[in-house]
Amino acid sequence: MTTSLITAGAGMRIGHVIRATGALTDTARNQNVHEFLMAGSDGIMQVDDDTVVHSSAIYRLAELNVPIASGVYFGRVDIKAGKEPVPLLYRREEGFYVPIKDYYKGEIIECDGIGMGCSLIRREVFTAIMEAFVLMERPTGPLLPVHPDHVGRYEGIGCKRYEALMEVKQRDYPFYVFDNGRTEDFFFLELAAEVGYRPIVDTRLESGHVTEYVIDGDDFWEYQLDQIDRRERGSAIRSVLVDDPGESGPVQALPDTGPMVECAEGAAL
Repeated sequence: MTTSLITAGAGMRIGHVIRATGALTDTARNQNVHEFLMAGSDGIMQVDDDTVVHSSAIYRLAELNVPIASGVYFGRVDIKAGKEPVPLLYRREEGFYVPIKDYYKGEIIECDGIGMGCSLIRREVFTAIMEAFVLMERPTGPLLPVHPDHVGRYEGIGCKRYEALMEVKQRDYPFYVFDNGRTEDFFFLELAAEVGYRPIVDTRLESGHVTEYVIDGDDFWEYQLDQIDRRERGSAIRSVLVDDPGESGPVQALPDTGPMVECAEGAAL
């Protein structure tokens, strides 16, 4: 994971680049954020090792001028087998995260969840989280930010307040945690939402996601256009109705069984 520390001012300046390797994603992100907070920079851009970003990504994200800015990239699926590439953009509905696919390319949208492999986050977001939450230590050792209203509940299961100050502690603040079956980016964004921050996504800024090949926006839009084409052709088939059915009654349209197949002259279906 590669992280750029950003200093704002009359212009934007990239202070320095740090790289975390050999660690789980949540650990790596927390290590990078700790260095960022110690460095006094204004923003942190995170680029995952399996994400291929545009050379101008950092500038496009800065142009959004929001606390949490992101581009879009896509889930790793077997597109060669016809699987749908899904944007790692989510809205929260009735406690579930639902992928957002109904956007126009170039649209600026607000989300509840994103993949954070191409994101730019301001210092204020991390500061607000540390000020709003109580840091507690679980009986098994890991640290956890807890909303003040829930401290009693966590003390009841053996958690203790972790009182060490940010400046002298030896452990990274757990902004990112694999928890309850969710990836670390959801955990962080739920903390951020509690203090009033949600990610803003520039859907023009599409990144590639590396698997055995790179899945990018071209794959997503090609799939979407193919689905639209299939639906339109299916609708045309279903709209056919014979006006003079004769004695056999109305002739129903064929069910939508997929794309129509053209046969060579003389060939039988």
